[in-house]
Amino acid sequence: MSEPGGRTRQLPPFYCPYCGEETLRPRETEGEWHCGSCLRAFTLRTTGTGVQQP
Repeated sequence: MSEPGGRTRQLPPFYCPYCGEETLRPRETEGEWHCGSCLRAFTLRTTGTGVQQP
């Protein structure tokens, strides 16, 4: 998914990477998520797509 200016929009996570539950809520800072089940907070970021840029 691309936005104007060539930026890629990141989809929200579907489950917690620690406990696997789906009780996630976004936090104040962009990219941060909080799990309501295990009470952990984590950050997501995209490091690449695996496609070589010319």
